[in-house]
Amino acid sequence: MTWKLISKSSYSQLLGELETKSENNQDKYRMIVAEKHLNAGNFAHGGFLMSFLDNVMGNAAYKSFGNKPCVTISMNTHFAFSAKKGEEL
Repeated sequence: MTWKLISKSSYSQLLGELETKSENNQDKYRMIVAEKHLNAGNFAHGGFLMSFLDNVMGNAAYKSFGNKPCVTISMNTHFAFSAKKGEEL
């Protein structure tokens, strides 16, 4: 199956193109790091990475609860590696 955009909301347009596809009964998500996502060190900004994670986990939770709205209560992130422009998350 090919990748498709999840949302065209104002927030999604600001963040970037979050795509999804299903393979072997598993949902997959991705974004490509763009110039607008980079910090002064030319790596993906941590806030962008956390927004990507929040978006993906929110979509997964929504599906897990039978397509019912839910919210993020708390999120802690520890970065082990950086991402560069053009890389797929």
